[in-house]
Amino acid sequence: MVLRRRRLVVAAVAALVVAGAVGAYAALSGGDEDRPGKGAGRPGSDAASSAPEAAGRTHGAAGRNDDSGQGGRGPGLPTAPSADEAADPDAGAETAALPAWSSWQTVPPPPAPLAGGVRAVQVDGVTFAFATDRDGAVRYVTRGGAGFGPWQLLTGIHVSGDPAPVAMPDGRIVLFALGTDRLLYQRTYAGGGWSQWGQLDGRTKLDSPPAAAADDSNDRIDLVARIGTDLATASYVHRTWSAWATVPTAGRISGAPSLAAGRSGRLDAFVVRAADSAVLRVTALRGAWHPAEPVPGLSGDGGRAEPAAGADGGLYLFGRGASGGLTQAASHSGGRSWRTGAVPGSGANLRYPPGPVAEGRRLGLFARTEDGALHYTRTV
Repeated sequence: MVLRRRRLVVAAVAALVVAGAVGAYAALSGGDEDRPGKGAGRPGSDAASSAPEAAGRTHGAAGRNDDSGQGGRGPGLPTAPSADEAADPDAGAETAALPAWSSWQTVPPPPAPLAGGVRAVQVDGVTFAFATDRDGAVRYVTRGGAGFGPWQLLTGIHVSGDPAPVAMPDGRIVLFALGTDRLLYQRTYAGGGWSQWGQLDGRTKLDSPPAAAADDSNDRIDLVARIGTDLATASYVHRTWSAWATVPTAGRISGAPSLAAGRSGRLDAFVVRAADSAVLRVTALRGAWHPAEPVPGLSGDGGRAEPAAGADGGLYLFGRGASGGLTQAASHSGGRSWRTGAVPGSGANLRYPPGPVAEGRRLGLFARTEDGALHYTRTV
C-alpha cells in the first residue's frame, strides 16, 4: 500500500513538471503572428520580392550596429532614441538666414537636351554638375576659375532619372545611377579619369534614383532610395556595402528622396509624402531614425527638394514652393524651424528639382528650363 502511494506521488510530480515546461515554452515563444517581426506588421515585407536581403537586417560593420560598440548610423538602426541618447544638441537653434544670390547666368548648352534635375559636387575647387539627357545618357559639365568647360559624356550604360554624385575628402567623386534595369550602378572619378560602371549588388531593384552623401572620412557613404512606397537606406563602411533596409519613420513616400550629411554622423533625408505631396525631413542621429517632420513652404508636386549643407552650419533646401516658384528654405542643421522664400530671379521657366552645391564658403545653384537649357547662380 505504501509502495502504491509513492508511485502515485511520483507520477503526479512528473505530470506537473511536464505541464510547467509546456506552459513556459508557450509563454516564451508564442505563435508566429504574435512574435515581433512576424505577421502583417513586419517591416520591409512589401519590398521582399525586390530586396530579399533588406528586410531590416544589417551586415555587421557595414551598418555600425553590431556588437563592436562603434555605434553610428546605417541600415537596421532603431527608429527611436534609446534612454541614454540626449536630444539633438542643435535642436531649437536659431533659424539660418536665407542667402542672397547673384544674377543667373546661362551654362554652355549641352549637346543633347537635358531631362530631370541636376546634382552637383565640388572637389579641389572645381564644381561638377551631373544630369541625364533625354536619351538616358549621363553628362556633366565643370566650372572652375576660368568658367565653365565643355560638356562630357559618360558612356557605358543608359540610366533612369538623375545620377547621384558624392564628393569624398580625398578628392574622389563616387557617382551612383539607376540603370534602366532598376539596378544600381556606380563609377569613380580619381586622378583625372573615370573607372568603368559596376553594379552595386546586382539584385536589389529600386523604384527611384538614389541620393548619396558622405561624412568627413574616406570610408563611409550613405545612400537612400525608394523601394515601393518605403524609404530605404544602405551604407558603405570599411569597404563593405550593407543590405538595403527600410526606414519606417518616413511613412509612405513617392518620387525620389534626397540626402545631406551633417556633423557628428547626422543624416537628413528629404522625402515626399505620398498622401499629400508634403516635403518631409527624416533625420538619423546617434543611432536612430527620428520621426518625419514637414518642411513648411515647399511642395513635392514638382519633384524632390534638394539639400545643401553650408559652411556656416546652415542646412539649405531648394524645391518648388506652394505657389509654384523656385523656393529656398533655410535652417540650422539641427533646427526644427525653417525660413522660406523665393529664389530671386528664378521665374516660372526654371524647372525642378534644382541642384545646389557647396562651393567653399558659398553656395552654387543650378536649374534648367523646360527646353533643357541649364542656368547657374551663386551666393554673394
